[in-house]
Amino acid sequence: MVLSGTLREFILADVFQLLTQQKITGKLILNSGKNEGFVIFKNGQIIYAEKDNEKLSEKTLNYLKRFSKKPLDSINETISSLNNDIHALTFELIKRGFLTKEEMSTMAESVIEDICCSLFLWKTGTYRFASLRTVEEFTLLNLIFPVENIIMEAMRRTDEWYRMQEFVKIDTVFVRNSKEFITDNFTSAPFKEPQSYLLNHIDGTSPVSEIVKDSCLSEYKVYETLYNLCLDNTIVPLSDQFTRSVKAALEHKKREHSVSPYASLISITSVVCTITLLIFTFSLLINKVFLSRPLDEFYKFNNEINSSVSQQNVSIADLYYHTFFGKKADQVEQLSSFKLIGKKDILNLKSEEKLTSESKDKK
Repeated sequence: MVLSGTLREFILADVFQLLTQQKITGKLILNSGKNEGFVIFKNGQIIYAEKDNEKLSEKTLNYLKRFSKKPLDSINETISSLNNDIHALTFELIKRGFLTKEEMSTMAESVIEDICCSLFLWKTGTYRFASLRTVEEFTLLNLIFPVENIIMEAMRRTDEWYRMQEFVKIDTVFVRNSKEFITDNFTSAPFKEPQSYLLNHIDGTSPVSEIVKDSCLSEYKVYETLYNLCLDNTIVPLSDQFTRSVKAALEHKKREHSVSPYASLISITSVVCTITLLIFTFSLLINKVFLSRPLDEFYKFNNEINSSVSQQNVSIADLYYHTFFGKKADQVEQLSSFKLIGKKDILNLKSEEKLTSESKDKK
């Protein structure tokens, strides 16, 4: 059977119901702009689904990276070699002890259901169904997803999805309100305790897009969990200004790590030349300005320079403090206790305050 059309003519629910009534076996391929996904039907029932940015094999890899004690090279090799045969892949992962049958079943049920439901958000695009004689390579632990259940769940989630996106956006960066939830030894099942699991992914620098990419949870589950954490005030989003600052800092750091040895040599040479030029300029400044002025005026100018540098250091430290704790430091001593600024910065600021106060008293 060949079935094709646009999602403007027939909504996805109608297409699903037609395939169920006919009890057909095959592959339903959907395209919406740059997005592509497919759903596998066996005798009119859904047994598997994926889309270009969400695949069970990738979610399984993320899960094993976090919870498996097996060598990462062995995990990568197994998944990459059987990536196109989900039946053989799951059988091999369980056989080799990478994860249990229960773990695989729980993850597959959650991820495949979420992918199917997310396809209902595609209001434009095309669909095409092609009958297949066999779909054994997509058979996963004999899991079956009744079409009626998928349609009902997808309808329920549609309104929730748009409501969640008002608080959780793809580029939003979240910070935790408290550090008490964090543990490096998180062992609970992420599908049973998604909030505890995701709290360990929230570091004050990663946007939602990276959390989705690195998590074993589906995009919908990540959004749903972050939304609930926001409502509980467990996490708070960074403002757009802080988000841009963090993003710019991370991109700069990434460029530094990717720079070639030749470029590094040029950079070092430039720094040395700049320092030399500054020293020369500074010596001229001393000869022409400082030595021709009273000594106390020189000290005043020097204090102003030190104070300016320290104020800049405090501003940068404030940004890091706010990124991690979700609020500004009450006192500069808090920044010092976290090694974000040095004692010299505090002394320079206090010296500046003292000079300012003395200047006001004279007036």
